[in-house]
Amino acid sequence: MRFGGIVQLIIVLPFAISSTATAVLWNFMLTSDGTVNQVLRGIGLDGWTQTWLLEWPQNTLSMIVASTWQATGLNVVLFAIGLRAIPRETVEAAALDGASGWRMFRHITLPQLRAVTVVVVRTAAGERHTLSFAETLTVPAAVGRYQLAAIGERPVKVVKALVRPDSSRGDA
Repeated sequence: MRFGGIVQLIIVLPFAISSTATAVLWNFMLTSDGTVNQVLRGIGLDGWTQTWLLEWPQNTLSMIVASTWQATGLNVVLFAIGLRAIPRETVEAAALDGASGWRMFRHITLPQLRAVTVVVVRTAAGERHTLSFAETLTVPAAVGRYQLAAIGERPVKVVKALVRPDSSRGDA
């Protein structure tokens, strides 16, 4: 299977950039006035706009989508290498024996990709950047809405007071 240079770049680029850069990019897209909500408003779906990073389950789903987007490039590269490593003779012999479609995939391709699949699953299960990725993606959104009590570098408790200008003091 051959991909054009642009398609390859789009697939591999998320893997090539750091987790922090990916989180910042998705943070810009998912803020209240970010790209996603602007597109929804632009096509007349104002009711579908969300606070993607502040409310459950949207914040969890947003992190899953962003993290999956970043990992896709590596997984595609690994599976492409695995597919190219399958001996052509094996595929041709299976075709001569009458295998095609689902049977070819199930009995030839899938077993040959077992090692690559194990690497992909173990890599995904052992992701160590997930916490810093989630913090980079969601903490700036939370800081804009809530006051955070912090010890050291990490926010430890969200105080349920909205950050707004104090209009009761007459500082207008």
